[in-house]
Amino acid sequence: MTNQISIDVTKLTSLEVCLEALAAEIPPVVSRDPRCYPFVGEKQVRARLENDENLRVLVAVTMYHLQTEVEQSKRETIEKNRRGLMSSHAACASKLIQSLILGATPDETIEYKADGFKFTGHWALLAHLGSRYAKQTSVCLRSYAMAQDPALAVTAQMFSVR
Repeated sequence: MTNQISIDVTKLTSLEVCLEALAAEIPPVVSRDPRCYPFVGEKQVRARLENDENLRVLVAVTMYHLQTEVEQSKRETIEKNRRGLMSSHAACASKLIQSLILGATPDETIEYKADGFKFTGHWALLAHLGSRYAKQTSVCLRSYAMAQDPALAVTAQMFSVR
C-alpha cells in the first residue's frame, strides 16, 4: 500500500489547506440550477473515497483539523459536535497525523488497531479511517462551497441546508 500513497501530509497544515485540496479532488458544487440540490452528496463522496487511497488520507487529515485545539492537544474527542475524528479514532489518529504534519516518518511495520481491525503501517490506518468520514466530508465540502460563493447559501436554504 505504501507505494500507492503519494500525498505529502507535511503540506496539510490547516483546515483551509485541506478543504482546498478536497474541493480540487471532489468538486463540491454539482449543479448551478436553482431548482436542483447544488452540492455533492455523501454517496458521491463515498464512491470517490472507495477508489482513492490518497483522498482517504486527505480526509483523515481534514478530520484531524476539524478537531478543536483542545481536542488536538488532548488527543481525544470532547465536543459532541459531529465534526472531526470519532472518539474511537482520536487518540491514535491525532498523534499519528500530528507527527506526520511535523515531518515524521513512522516505521511501516508498526501495527495499528481501529474499528476491530489491525493495520500494518500508518498509511493503511489513515486510508481506513478516511473511508469512515464520507458524511462529514460532504458537509465540509458544502460549507466550503457556500463560503466561496454565498449565493449558494440561498439555494441551500430551499433544501433546508445550512
